[in-house]
Amino acid sequence: MFWVKNLILIAIAGVFLASACPAEAGGIAGKRQDKETPVASPRETQKITVKEIEKNARDYLAEHLPWETGQVEIQINYDGEDIELPSGKVQYEYTLPQNLGRAGRIPVTLKVQGEGVAPRMLRLTAFVNVYQDVVKLRKAVRRGAVLRAEDLELEQIKTDRPVSGVIMRIQDAAGLEVTRNLDAGKTLTLDLLRKPFVINRGDHVLIIAVKGDMKITASGIAKDSGIEGNTIPVENVQTKKVVYGQVVDQNSVKVNF
Repeated sequence: MFWVKNLILIAIAGVFLASACPAEAGGIAGKRQDKETPVASPRETQKITVKEIEKNARDYLAEHLPWETGQVEIQINYDGEDIELPSGKVQYEYTLPQNLGRAGRIPVTLKVQGEGVAPRMLRLTAFVNVYQDVVKLRKAVRRGAVLRAEDLELEQIKTDRPVSGVIMRIQDAAGLEVTRNLDAGKTLTLDLLRKPFVINRGDHVLIIAVKGDMKITASGIAKDSGIEGNTIPVENVQTKKVVYGQVVDQNSVKVNF
């Protein structure tokens, strides 16, 4: 029995040593497994060049300025450098002055937004010239003159200060009366012209009053000048009373009663 007890003690000691030193025992549970952390690959980027920035701004202005493409010349100046953004969609947001009816120097603010990054604010300057058709006088004219087509010429100008209310077709000025003395070469605008008076101050006219089927006429003298449709004062020759009537034509004025 003594040798049996010794065998049991030896077996117990072997189990104890194996559990205390698993690595040295070479058991599967005792192996160390090192885990490598993967290195993130660099994110792909895209470059937005100065030329692209200027072209995009030029295209945007051409679409939003109040002139046809063939009428306007746009130059964009961006003093910055190329910008680098993550690959993917890029958004452009422009801020322009409220008064887009002007040309010349126009400040432009551009916000460029790439995916997953803060927006970039860019400052650009646009220089805009407009090609404009204008009607000019071939010769000097005096106030009250009625323009004929042969008195006028059409010219295209390039300007950074488009003329407001300018006459752009000869037919729109021919037959109108000038309101002041004008020199040869003068560019015509709406405020310089008016329709010729149909009735002039002092003209003898027929006063017509109509009510229902009843029509009354009287002789009168125009106390002011007017074009067709204007309301002017007219003096009744018989009663010397001044009434107001609407110019019908060069001979008659219609009054209400």
